[in-house]
Order: sequence, then C-alpha cells, then structure tokens
Amino acid sequence: TCLNMVKRNVVLLVSHPDGEPKMSDYKVVEEELGDLEDGLVRVETQYVSVDPYLRGKMSGVRDSYFIPFSLNEPISSLAVGKVIESKNSDYSEGDVVYGEMQWATVADLKPMQKINVDPSQALSLFGLTGLTAYIGLLSVGKLDEKEKGSTVLVSGAAGATGNVVGQIAKLKGYRVVGIAGTEEKLKWIKDDLKFDEVINYKTENIVDALNEKCPNGIDVYFDNVGGEIFDAALNKMNRFGVIINCGAISTYNAKERPQGPRVEWAMITK
Repeated sequence: TCLNMVKRNVVLLVSHPDGEPKMSDYKVVEEELGDLEDGLVRVETQYVSVDPYLRGKMSGVRDSYFIPFSLNEPISSLAVGKVIESKNSDYSEGDVVYGEMQWATVADLKPMQKINVDPSQALSLFGLTGLTAYIGLLSVGKLDEKEKGSTVLVSGAAGATGNVVGQIAKLKGYRVVGIAGTEEKLKWIKDDLKFDEVINYKTENIVDALNEKCPNGIDVYFDNVGGEIFDAALNKMNRFGVIINCGAISTYNAKERPQGPRVEWAMITK
C-alpha cells in the first residue's frame, strides 16, 4: 500500500508538429506517484529549459544527433528542481539539483548534479547554452587566433546562446555586431551588454545593414538562425573567416526543405 501518494502534472507529446507547433500536439495529464524507491530522489521542478533543439526532437526524425521523443510519452529537457524527499544518503530535502527532467511538476529521479548557483543561471550562463557559446566561439571558432578588433557577427544575439557569445567576444577585445528582432532586444544588447552595433532584421534590409555595420567585412560569424541572414552574412565573410554553425531556428518549422543559394564560390574563394 502506498503511504505517500503524490499527484503530478506531466506534459506528453501526442503528435509530431507539422510546421508551427500547436497546443493540440501536446497533452497535460495528471498522474500519481507511488512510494519513492530506494536510491532515488523526489524532485519538484522549478525551472525548465525550453531550447530550439527540442523542436527537432518533437519531429520524429531519426537522422540527427538526438534521439527523438516518443509519442504519448513525457517531453524532457534540462531542468532545475528542489529535492522534496530523498531515499539516497547523498541528498537531503531542500537540495537543488540540475539535469535531464521530464516536463512534470514532480519526478522521481536518479542522483543528479547538485548546484549552488542561481537556478536560472544554471540553465543559461552555466548550462547548455552558456557552454555552447563558450566552446563554440573559442574551441570551434578559434576566436583567439583572430586579431583583436576583428568583427564578430552574432545572429540570435539576444538569445540564451547569442548574448553570451557577444559578451565573451567583447571581453576579449573584438568588435561585436548583434542581430535581433525587436527594439527592446537591441537596446539590451547595445546598452547593457555593450555590443558595438546592432541590426533589426525585421525592419532593416539585412544586406544593406551588414554593409553599413560591417564595413570591413566579417571575420567570425556565430550563426544561430540560418536562412536569409546566413545567406547575407556568407557574402560579407572575409577571406579565412570562420562560421560557427550553431543553429538554424529560422527553418525549424518549415514544412518543406528550404532552398538557399549555392555556397561553393564563397567557400572556394574565402
């Protein structure tokens, strides 16, 4: 007999989104959790990281680096939660933990990483997106090999990865140009994060804006969006420039594979 019945709400994926995800692609169900098993911890979810790569995991495709979600099963991602019950001697009630969790109000989990930083920062600056920015820019992009003052272009510049990319580049002495889609975002990255130049891709012609804001070309492009912005940036790349292909969120909801320009000439000559 279960002596400690706990109810929880959990989000299931019930259909693969076709184009823009719809509420009908998901279902919230109520479940009951029985007694906590030995060795596990019961965690109350506090923060969930909703990242662009999850759109791919919802599509059902199997030719990528990730394992797709199964239909009628819980969605999961990186999250932060608080231990509310423990049957593991290494964990106590009140501990804050970080790791892969179901999209549920409560979950019974194997031991996870304890954290002692602000929970929201554990999923951003110190989480997947912050590490992506750091490793992508410095290890993959080899930023330090570029001359100080070189131009670094960042798309999705107000996003969780892009804003960290821009800040790292600024701290290291590079000229940073950020692309985003609202004036509020542009004001934040320009005034607070100290980007040198900003571009609103929704209100400005991206080709003209890149010509104006990157007069000496682009030395490093950290791409989070793909699509027409990538096309325009490619033509502004300097010889021996570096493109970090981090994401292509502009195409994730496309129903047909987008057609872009032929890139061979730029790759051969630059």
